[in-house]
Amino acid sequence: RGLNVLLVEAGAVPRYEDLDAEVRALCEELILNRSADGDHLQRFLAMASFRSKQLVCLPVSQRPWWEDVARSAEGMETQQGVLAKRKPSTAAEQRAYWTSLRSATAVTSQPVQPSPGAAFAHPTSVRGAARTDEIVAKVLAKSPVPPSDLLSYLNSELSSRVCLMDADVTSCLKQLGLPENDYRGSRFKDPKVPLQGDQDLLSLTQPQQVGKVHRESFMAGADICFTNTLAACKLGQEEYGLEACAFEMSRAAAQIAKEAAADAAAKDRRPRFVAGVLGPTSASLSSSPPGAGDASSRTATWDEVVESYREQVQGLVEGGVDLIAVMSIRDTLNAKAAIAASHEFCDRSGRERLPLILSVALNEDGRLPSGQSLAAFLVSVRHAKPFAVGVEG
Repeated sequence: RGLNVLLVEAGAVPRYEDLDAEVRALCEELILNRSADGDHLQRFLAMASFRSKQLVCLPVSQRPWWEDVARSAEGMETQQGVLAKRKPSTAAEQRAYWTSLRSATAVTSQPVQPSPGAAFAHPTSVRGAARTDEIVAKVLAKSPVPPSDLLSYLNSELSSRVCLMDADVTSCLKQLGLPENDYRGSRFKDPKVPLQGDQDLLSLTQPQQVGKVHRESFMAGADICFTNTLAACKLGQEEYGLEACAFEMSRAAAQIAKEAAADAAAKDRRPRFVAGVLGPTSASLSSSPPGAGDASSRTATWDEVVESYREQVQGLVEGGVDLIAVMSIRDTLNAKAAIAASHEFCDRSGRERLPLILSVALNEDGRLPSGQSLAAFLVSVRHAKPFAVGVEG
């Protein structure tokens, strides 16, 4: 039913407008699967045989010579007549003559280049000499470590030891049992909504407590710490009415963690890294909210979730994080929105994409709360080429 798909190296074939009229007409008939007599496929094959020197010449008859023996014989007779009239010649001369009859079309197109990101190496395959001294210098300066250097170092270390990530900073802050006034600090006296429980807010009101948690994790041997930003995005701060502070929370949390990493590296000259955390939100892209009569109902759109995460990524990057960690994944679509936000922000700002860590929260049946199995989740996110994938109970 016509030509469906043809895979070629674009740089190795002539441009369409450079084809001679005869070949172009045959190609158009074949691609469109349309001609006056319906014999376009046979005509194209005959021309291909001639151009490839399988036929000495094309039949002179206008009738379809390929349909039966008699008409095919006419073509053979025509070829024999040509051979009978031709003077003896060498094989090389014959080949040169018939080759000269073929169309000579210059190739002016260029090889196709892959789209941005299509040829990115998988993070776990990045190799190279781990420039530890240069990495430590970046950490001490509280600057982000270039992704290629970070991955070379971690892959090198992982070949000989287990690298450690710190405990959940949110849980550690909850265990402090801070009262409402500590959450509010001197800045948030007016909000009527209780703020106790908004751990992300502590990066603005109690930065010393957040920094202490990070320092203790590094002292315990952690190579990577997570920022205190599990809900530091617009959608995550809606219940507290602090959407306008989400960006500031993310940037401050990253700066606190980078400072703790620098302090730890200054003591033993060992690199420490900071992963900016993107956490779950109350808005699920895969399921309707509880009590909704319409199964298609959602509290937020894809674009709204991506934009919420994009602003958070910007704050984390400006704060100096080295990686992005999508944590406590309960909804695969939400996770893909977080991944898209991270990649889009880096691409549009001209930055190298930050390595990704993904952590999935599973129910007792081994599935995500949204219903997807772990195997299906891994297939859904493998395009993002995560550096590491973890599981939470």
